[in-house]
Amino acid sequence: MKKLCVLITAILFAICFVGCNNNGTSDNTETTAVTPSTVTEATEVGYYQTDEDTFEIETKYGALHYPKKWESNIKTKITDGEPYSVEFIALDEYDEIPLFDIVFGETDEGAKLGKLEINGETINVYLVDYSGDWPESVSDEEIDLFAMSEDVNVLISKLVYDSNMVLED
Repeated sequence: MKKLCVLITAILFAICFVGCNNNGTSDNTETTAVTPSTVTEATEVGYYQTDEDTFEIETKYGALHYPKKWESNIKTKITDGEPYSVEFIALDEYDEIPLFDIVFGETDEGAKLGKLEINGETINVYLVDYSGDWPESVSDEEIDLFAMSEDVNVLISKLVYDSNMVLED
């Protein structure tokens, strides 16, 4: 009897373990934890590789990838100077609403994401988030705008995974 209980428990555990392992997600994306070879154990900085369908924005520091689902709702503007920046602007029915900037070089604005190494040169990368500066007409009901802003995480993940960028601690 005891052996039967152990066997039934083991079978139920195996069924639960296999049954709860859902490899697909509702939006057809999958995220896998990756440890970059350029990150030392001391920093313990991780990021995620995502298979989110993206489109490319070419910059002089390489391609930036942003979710394809927003391609018709986003405008980018590149400022080629010091610092070099890429602005991401949401196209509303009547307005253009700044979402965020990715800045390559030194700036006093935003938060430092990390360092990018290109041809032996190290370039600081910053994120300037404008969600706190949106007009009062932007409400919680405009979910797409907030989702577009949050998808900067896809861009950052792709930048780290596809380049030699090391995130800040």
